[in-house]
Amino acid sequence: MNSDTSAPTMREMGLLTNLLDRAVLDLDPGVQASPLPTAVAGLTGKILLANASYCEAMGRSLEQLRDLTVDDITFADDVQIDSQARRALAKGQIQCHVIHKRYLRPDSTIISCWTKVSAVRGPDERPIALMAHVTKIDSLNSDTVESFDADQTFSILFSSNPQPMYIFDTETLSFLEVNDAAMIFYGYSYDEFRRMTLADIRPTEDIKIITEYLKTRPGTVRNTQGWRHKLASGRIVEVNVNAHEILWKEVRAILVSIEDVTERNMLERQLINQALTDSLCNLPNRILFLDRLGQSILQAPEGQAYSIIYVDLEDFSWVNQSLGHETGDAILRIVADRLVSRLPNNTSVARINGDEFAIFSPDVFLPSDAEGLARTVQQVISEAIRVDDGSELNLTASIGIATASTFTEPAELLRDAAIASNRAKDLGSEIVVHAQPTDRPWSLERLNSRQELRIAIETGQLEVFYQPILSLAGREVQGLEALVRWRHPERGLIPPDQFIGLAEQTGLIIPLGRYVLRQACLQGAIWANSETNSSPPHMAVNVSVAQLRDVNFTAMVHQCLSESGLDPELLYLEITESVLLEQGNAVSTKLEALSEIGVHISLDDFGTGYSSLAQLDRLPIDILKIDRSFVTGIRDSQQHEVIVSAVISLAHRLGLKVIAEGVETEAEATYLLDLGAELAQGYLFCRPLPAHEIEHKLVDLGFQRP
Repeated sequence: MNSDTSAPTMREMGLLTNLLDRAVLDLDPGVQASPLPTAVAGLTGKILLANASYCEAMGRSLEQLRDLTVDDITFADDVQIDSQARRALAKGQIQCHVIHKRYLRPDSTIISCWTKVSAVRGPDERPIALMAHVTKIDSLNSDTVESFDADQTFSILFSSNPQPMYIFDTETLSFLEVNDAAMIFYGYSYDEFRRMTLADIRPTEDIKIITEYLKTRPGTVRNTQGWRHKLASGRIVEVNVNAHEILWKEVRAILVSIEDVTERNMLERQLINQALTDSLCNLPNRILFLDRLGQSILQAPEGQAYSIIYVDLEDFSWVNQSLGHETGDAILRIVADRLVSRLPNNTSVARINGDEFAIFSPDVFLPSDAEGLARTVQQVISEAIRVDDGSELNLTASIGIATASTFTEPAELLRDAAIASNRAKDLGSEIVVHAQPTDRPWSLERLNSRQELRIAIETGQLEVFYQPILSLAGREVQGLEALVRWRHPERGLIPPDQFIGLAEQTGLIIPLGRYVLRQACLQGAIWANSETNSSPPHMAVNVSVAQLRDVNFTAMVHQCLSESGLDPELLYLEITESVLLEQGNAVSTKLEALSEIGVHISLDDFGTGYSSLAQLDRLPIDILKIDRSFVTGIRDSQQHEVIVSAVISLAHRLGLKVIAEGVETEAEATYLLDLGAELAQGYLFCRPLPAHEIEHKLVDLGFQRP
């Protein structure tokens, strides 16, 4: 069955069946009275109706034919072209189709005939069945060649066929007859055709090929592909040829029907090119790179070493998030163009994925040669790139090199180079690392984790847990912090410290953060709308620096609030102290804009990062969260007590509230309350739980549900 988008629906199939049943009844008298072998089939090819002469020709009864399809009684070599024509008729793309085809009878004999197939249309003019008329039946078991010159039926089918058709002399290659469709297609008149030979519709360079072909394969030109024909305008077209040897007025000739496949072949070539080429940078993609690498490996002398280079642009996710994806794409194109133009001519440069490239040169054998080429690549990449705002951007790259001296599968060599580039990234900026056997287990796990995390985000493996934030004085729930977990199908529940860092390194933090914020806002709105006895709890969500650099961050927050219906006043975005190190005003501008609509900003893990007193007034911060490392054992550490007391005092002078994290004992909670901390969260009160479990816990903690 054809899976075309125009395929009928189930309801339409029912209507079609009713119409078909009615049509069979209506057509039966005409089919039985037809002087030619005639049959009717459904659009799928199932035989529905046939007259006695058709049954006799096929060597089967009507009951036997009704259990078969047209393909079942068609000679195997002719099934494809016949079924293609039926599909075109079923879609209404052509009105009728004439084909020379062979049928297989039950006794294994083959009959050869001309068949004209036309569409039977319903009341709405849509095809509901197909009717076939068969003429000029001959057995292929005889040595005779069919003579068509006196056959009136053939003459009608030939002249009225919508496909271009012609007959030419096998000796002189002169045209003996052409139909109207051929004259329209080629652009010549009938008289012009009669003065021409087959060579006149062929490109000059193809004439010798077709002449030799006809000499060595007379009469076997049927269903051949890949020919080129020349029109009167000089345009070259690509055609498929269906040919059959006949006798025409006592002259041995070949009857040809033509199918123009120029556009189809062009589309196929475009699809192949798209499958093998990276459209953004106009470079080979991974598939084509591996193919070329494999050919070079096979052609290399035995024992000769060969190396490939894997290039991973560093921090490119920051470029996309800060400057936008359009600018990021333009920068990738510049990098690609520079690599192609600056490296040796026989060097293959491919874009493998995102900001990753692979490079291979058949002239680079030794690891030292590959490292020299890698240093050239680094120089090219590090050259300044001017961006839209007039500033200059300097990129760096982590580069891995894989070398093999015996046959190695191209995909394995590429993987080893990618692993080496990952190792280079972990070792520092602008490092070149050669692949080592010991690297593979470590980095394969890392690469697999990245792919698994991508799948987890796309398939809903992430879950949001919630931990309540309480007032220390009254132990009432004031808010909840949304904390993401990864429920891995094989490894179970994975805590965030095992995958958030990977998400930030790979740029997956953007879709991951969007998912968490959206879920938190939806759940926060549910709890806010359900609460009746006290103030609705706020919802706290962690936001990374990478998310804040994203040009779409503010719009994303607005969208989550709008979709969920959560009051902006109930959303608290928790940022880390590293945000204070961001240069420029882009991040602060985003946070100011969100603050203006009521969103609150909390500074998380205060005291562990880079903050100074002078930097706190740069952002619209409402809350300071004291890191758990200072809270734990506060009664036993004078240093921790001094730090926490100073933070609380500072926060109050700045008009900020304080949340103490990681509170695990009553002694810690009491002491923090004495120091002036208003809020706290930790295992003393409640561990993080899924939404459906935390609701019951909230009731115990003072959050009343209706």
